[in-house]
Amino acid sequence: MNKYQILILIVCSVIAFIVLRDWGLYYDHMEHLTEQDLTWIEDAKKFSPATFENSSGDKAYYKVSLTRVENSRNPFYLSHTPGSEYNPVGIYYFTLKIGNSVSYYSFSLTRFKDPNSLYFSSRSRYSFDLKKDRTLIPSISEYIPKDSIEYSGDLEIDNQTIKNCILLKPLYNEIENPRLEKTDSANKVYEFCFSKEYGLLYFILENGETFFRKFQ
Repeated sequence: MNKYQILILIVCSVIAFIVLRDWGLYYDHMEHLTEQDLTWIEDAKKFSPATFENSSGDKAYYKVSLTRVENSRNPFYLSHTPGSEYNPVGIYYFTLKIGNSVSYYSFSLTRFKDPNSLYFSSRSRYSFDLKKDRTLIPSISEYIPKDSIEYSGDLEIDNQTIKNCILLKPLYNEIENPRLEKTDSANKVYEFCFSKEYGLLYFILENGETFFRKFQ
C-alpha cells in the first residue's frame, strides 16, 4: 500500500467516524451507572410492598411494579434523534393507594458527563404502558443534581436510622395525567423522600398531610 492509498484510507476513516457520530450511529462519550448507583433501583423492590401512615392513623399503600435499567457499553446505536453523549438511566415505577384512589409515579436517576454526578427525577403518570411509552423516561432537563436535594443528616423512622436520603418533588402534566389533576387532587403528592436502601420513606401531600413508612 503506497502513501496515497494510506492517505485515502485515513481520510475515509475520518469521514466515516464523523458520519457515524453526527447521524446518530456512534457515541463520542458514554457515562455508566456504577454498582452503587444501581443500588437505588435494585434494592427498591426488596422493600416493596409497604404500608405508610399519617398522624391520624390513615394508611396508604406503596408497591414497586417494575424496575428498568439502560446502562449499555456499546458505543454504536441507531436513532432518529442523534447525540454524541450516552446517559444511562435507572428507573422504577410504583403505585400509591390512598383511600379509594390509586396514583402512578416513577423514580429515576442518571449520570451526565459534566459534572460527573448523579441526577434524579420523579414523574407522575395516569397509567404505565411500559411497552409503548418511552416518555416514561424523563427528559434531561427534568433531572436534578443529587447535591441540591440531599436530606441533611440521617432520618429516623420507627427507630430506624436511615442514611442517603433525597427529597424530590414529582413532575405533573395535565395531558399525561388528567385523572390525578382533576379528580384526585386531594391526594396529589407535593414531595417524596427516597432512600438508597429502602426506596420511598415518606411523602407529603399538597394539603400538608405526611405519610411515613411503617417498619414495624
